[in-house]
Order: sequence, then C-alpha cells, then structure tokens
Amino acid sequence: MMSKLARRGVVMMGLISACMLMISCAVVIPPRTIESAQQEFNDQGFVPGKTTVADMKAVLGSPAEIKKDANGDKTYVYIKNRYSSGVTVDVGTAYVARYTFDSNGLFKEKNLLARPMSNPLIN
Repeated sequence: MMSKLARRGVVMMGLISACMLMISCAVVIPPRTIESAQQEFNDQGFVPGKTTVADMKAVLGSPAEIKKDANGDKTYVYIKNRYSSGVTVDVGTAYVARYTFDSNGLFKEKNLLARPMSNPLIN
C-alpha cells in the first residue's frame, strides 16, 4: 500500500505533466482585425478611378467570386484562410477583400472583413 506522502507525489507529478502538456499545445488563432486583413492583401497601390481590373488581377490573381449589380458595377471577392494551430475547435480566420469596379472597369472601393472560418465538424 502506498503512503499518503507517496500518493501526493504521484498526484503532483500528474498535475505537472498535465500543465506541461497544455503549455506545449498552445493554441494560436490568427487575429480577426481589419488591420490584419489589410496585411493579407497587397493592394496599397490601388487608386480609385485609375486601377483597372487587369491591374488588380496582376497583383492578386483570380478572385474566388465575381458579383455584378444592377448598375453594371462588378465586385471581385478574394478570400485568404489562415489556420489556427494547436488543439482547438476554432479552425482559423478567413480574410475577405471585396474590390468594386465601375462599369468602365475602374476601381471604385474596397471592403475588408476578418471572420472565423467555419468548422465542418461542428456546422
């Protein structure tokens, strides 16, 4: 039979081991800020009224989606996913940039968004 002191030692070792495991599995979730979204897209040179769709595609590549509204404006949607690391149900962060061009193909405006990525195991 184990003495009371020995049992305490085993419990303490178990607690220390559990703490060390938790520290080694630190969770890192990409930030969800507009500033972080801005850093994901190399669009600092885009100038309203001057930048063309071809200019944008040369910098960012092909968009994930293109939407056209009733006025003839087109919005090009780009998405960049950054995954979390560690043990977590949080999959990561999706950075979304929407670039709107007028009917003449000239850059009008952009909208940025940072949101949680959906977890296919939970949804």
